[in-house]
Formats: sequence, C-alpha cells, structure tokens
Amino acid sequence: MKKQLKRSLWLICCLCAMYTLYSCKQETTAEMKLWYNRPATNWMKSALPIGNGELGAMFFGGISHEHLQFNEKSLWSGSPELRGAYQSFGDVFLDFEGIDSCEVENYYRELSLDEAIGRVTFDCQGVTYEREYFASYPDCMIVARLITPGNKGKLSFSVTLKDGREGVARCKDNTTLLLQNKLDLLSYEAQREEVC
Repeated sequence: MKKQLKRSLWLICCLCAMYTLYSCKQETTAEMKLWYNRPATNWMKSALPIGNGELGAMFFGGISHEHLQFNEKSLWSGSPELRGAYQSFGDVFLDFEGIDSCEVENYYRELSLDEAIGRVTFDCQGVTYEREYFASYPDCMIVARLITPGNKGKLSFSVTLKDGREGVARCKDNTTLLLQNKLDLLSYEAQREEVC
C-alpha cells in the first residue's frame, strides 16, 4: 500500500511539474525577414527574391526607378543534342515621376519569409509610398501592388518590359504589354497587365 501511494504521489508531482513548465512556456516566435534601409545596388548581393517554384523575381527597391528581374522555370536554351543553360526571362522597370531620391525619408525594404511578401516603403514630400511584391502559384503570376495611402492621385509611373535577349515587346491592348521571343526550340511569351 505504501509503495503504491509513493508511486501515485510521484506521478502527481511529475504531472504538476510538467503542467507548470508547459504553462510557463512562452510562445514567442521571432519574425523571419530580411530587411534593408536602402535600395539594392547588386543583383546577387542585395536584391531580394520572391517566387513560387514556377515563377521568380528579384526586386531592387529603387526609389524613382524600380527594377524587377523575373524568371520562369522552363526557360532554357539548347536542343535535344546539346544541353543548354537556364535563361533570365526579362526585366520590368518602373519609372516614377515626381519622386526625388534625395528627399526620401524612412526608407525600408524587406522580404517577409513568413508571408512570402516583399515590401518597400518610404516617405517623400509628405507622401508615403508603399509597394508589395509576391508570386501567386494558383494565378501563375508575379504581383506588384503600388499605393500611396491617403494620397490618391500621387502615384505616377511608366512601365518598361524588356526581354533578357532580343525579344519583341508590343501592346496587346490598352492594359496589356506582350513580350515574345524564341530560344532554340522554345517559344515564350510574358505579359504585363495593369489593374487599377
């Protein structure tokens, strides 16, 4: 009887200790992100990646001139007889009007590894500019969201789509720009579409 009582008390003490340790455990998870206080100047060392396994891009976070280099996993050169190399698909350039890089404050560029979203924010002449970048697997696209919260009409920019080789860019309609080319045995096309 005493032996059984000792075992029961020991079991209760262990359970109480485990409960105390478990209840005191604090669930603090640090945010996983890469962040910088200036735009990238080098593709390999400081541009930030976004992607979904099919599509990928590197964003530089430029202030008055943003650069996004993009790729798609099946764009390779070569032939059945000769193995080729992975190719850069192209570049998107956003040129912003009315933003003077010298007058920018509170610049912040990040890649949230938890959310898989890239962000750039800064203030210029009393206006906050925000950009978000992500790759959507279901929609097969890379998305750039550009806003000026509380300052409607302050965002003005032009977009240039450039092939990684010498492809042809042409307008499909008022909101879509096509980029088309051919590599050895592979034809490819990219589209830039504007959604307001």
